[in-house]
Amino acid sequence: MSDRQARYQYIYGSAARVLEEVPAEQPVKKRQPETTKRTAQPKVKHNPKVLEFNGRFTAVLALSIMAVVVFCVTYLYGQSLIGSQMNQIARKQTTLATLRSENQSLEANLEKKIDYDAIKEQAVELGMQAPTEQNTIYYEGTPSDYVRQYAEIPITQN
Repeated sequence: MSDRQARYQYIYGSAARVLEEVPAEQPVKKRQPETTKRTAQPKVKHNPKVLEFNGRFTAVLALSIMAVVVFCVTYLYGQSLIGSQMNQIARKQTTLATLRSENQSLEANLEKKIDYDAIKEQAVELGMQAPTEQNTIYYEGTPSDYVRQYAEIPITQN
């Protein structure tokens, strides 16, 4: 068989054919440079002005550090104030919610205690009458939240 026929030949079965192993290439060793001995480097002579104590620099540095510390303390104090105010707001909101629920329950209890039938009977005994259609006066209101009455409402007959 030619090489081409062997390469494209159909193989029956489910196993893959075993390929020939390619020999691994030997890594090429790089030449390491020769190590040289270090010679003693000459000592650097420091400028005496550099080692001198500079009062202006120290004062500016101290003032800068103090400014940063003051800023940090002020920032932390402001953050603690904000935190305490948030806690107070939360406590007051809780108190408000409690008071509202108590108020609603008290209003419900008062509403239950009112006897509308007894009030109606007492009103009839005192001479009050239920309004009739002739006693009812209709007027057109404004679509605002409240009405300001400057004069008497005119009586109209329907």
